[in-house]
Amino acid sequence: MDLQPLKTATRKRFPFLVPLIGPIFIALRDWRLKFITWQRRYDEYGLMAEASCAFISDERYTKSRDAAIKECKQLPPTGGDWRLYVGCWAAEHALKLEGDFVECGVDRGLLSRTIAGYLDFSRVNKKFYLIDSFGVMKGYTDTHEEVKSVFSNFKNISVIKGSVPQILKTLPETKFAYVCIDMNSPEPEIAAANFFWDKMPSGAIMLFDDYGIPGREPQHDAFDAWAKTKNVSVLSLPTTQGLVIKP
Repeated sequence: MDLQPLKTATRKRFPFLVPLIGPIFIALRDWRLKFITWQRRYDEYGLMAEASCAFISDERYTKSRDAAIKECKQLPPTGGDWRLYVGCWAAEHALKLEGDFVECGVDRGLLSRTIAGYLDFSRVNKKFYLIDSFGVMKGYTDTHEEVKSVFSNFKNISVIKGSVPQILKTLPETKFAYVCIDMNSPEPEIAAANFFWDKMPSGAIMLFDDYGIPGREPQHDAFDAWAKTKNVSVLSLPTTQGLVIKP
């Protein structure tokens, strides 16, 4: 029972239905795991595992995810819960470091809103910059005002409309402990990686959202080549993400 085609169609054509049917998809997923694929602890969006994944029933995480689905009108992408949780883990790790947060490529804000709820970010003494061209790329609608509304209660989160790398020069001079890059194109993504790398303290995390997605080999290869110039390597995750920790 693969729910992914239905979820993809709903997300693209009927985003206004997501707050209503999102919980239904999650309930169906949990029912399938319990009664049909009992030997698996995780089976979602092409990622299957028998390993423990206690986070999927952790109330702190599920509340944050469910609020994000409702407010962003967006269902989880490939990798589902595990993909969102990787972002939460990376961001929580970065809390202990000097520097702000930034996400280049926001769409409707599902990942960043999940993180904001998970970390109770309005109480965090950091800034979170969400950067997107919002509707410039083919196939994407301008969700700028919607995303601003989603984050309106987080006074330390800024939603910025602009193209990378040009818009990056408007950011304040600061360090960055968490950098997420998801722009579906190698040129601006590598430009962003270069811009932020020297501003990241040791231990800071850079997360590449599209690194392992089939059909996105140009991005994968570009990041591998970039990583070599920095004497690091990209950890490929089964969620399709790539992760680098600054030495």
